[in-house]
Amino acid sequence: MLLENAETRRVLMESGLLDAEWYLREYPEVAARGIDPVQDFLAQPHPWTRLPNPDFIPSEYAAVNLDVKASGISPAIHYAKHDVREGRCVSTLEEETSRFPDGAVELTREFGVAPAKRRRTAIFASYFADGRIPETVLHYLRGVKEVADNIVFVANCPVFPDELPKLEGLANVAVFRHHGRYDFGSYKIGWNEAKSRGLLNPKTCDELIVCNDSCVGPVFPFGDSFDEMARRAKKAGSPIDFWGVALVRQYGGRIMIPSYFYVFGPAVLEGGELERWFDGMPPCRNRGQVILNCESRL
Repeated sequence: MLLENAETRRVLMESGLLDAEWYLREYPEVAARGIDPVQDFLAQPHPWTRLPNPDFIPSEYAAVNLDVKASGISPAIHYAKHDVREGRCVSTLEEETSRFPDGAVELTREFGVAPAKRRRTAIFASYFADGRIPETVLHYLRGVKEVADNIVFVANCPVFPDELPKLEGLANVAVFRHHGRYDFGSYKIGWNEAKSRGLLNPKTCDELIVCNDSCVGPVFPFGDSFDEMARRAKKAGSPIDFWGVALVRQYGGRIMIPSYFYVFGPAVLEGGELERWFDGMPPCRNRGQVILNCESRL
């Protein structure tokens, strides 16, 4: 437990890092119990259990500042004490390409377009700082490949060229580019890549899968989910325009649908609104803004 003391409390309050009004909206149980938000934040058993404001993600600050993570210090308290003097990154969006290992490069590779047997295209967003594609990502891609004809793989990072053979038979197009816009930036790139190659043509594609490596899976075959949704559509007597696998929650007083796994049907793909949304997607400086500007508005 992060023990509260007068000095820690003073630092947190003077930094302005904790937005009390937002905090009480985001965690209504704190407001309902009449607890002081600073006291509640400092009393959490894990240093990144709760967010102090929508723009600061403690776990992400620790991820880009490994010494903070190793020290066990609360990322929020460390940032409140040291951010002005040290000018540290608070988000992976601020990471420069120079932070990635030497030899990792940005590139686009096409492995060939597959025939439209299942009439599904997938866009998969990924990120790995060491230039090596994790086995968990490859496992996920194998699961997606069972239900999709073509996968456009977009990583928000460079890659070592000798990693590309891992994607043979899994990805049809692979883009490695540090664009600094999180998963939705990758989704936008993937959309453009898929469209330019005819992978979203309504004559050959009925559904678009959009997913990322923020979670690990699948544990069970994705085909089970698609079969279930097909049964629901048949029972309803109409196609399903949009469905997903996610825990819907509130963030900053808004309803958000995390971008783990989306599926868009023909009405959405042909309607034009999704493409207009991608084209007008606002820039995001951090994960909090991604949630507010993208996941809460999509």
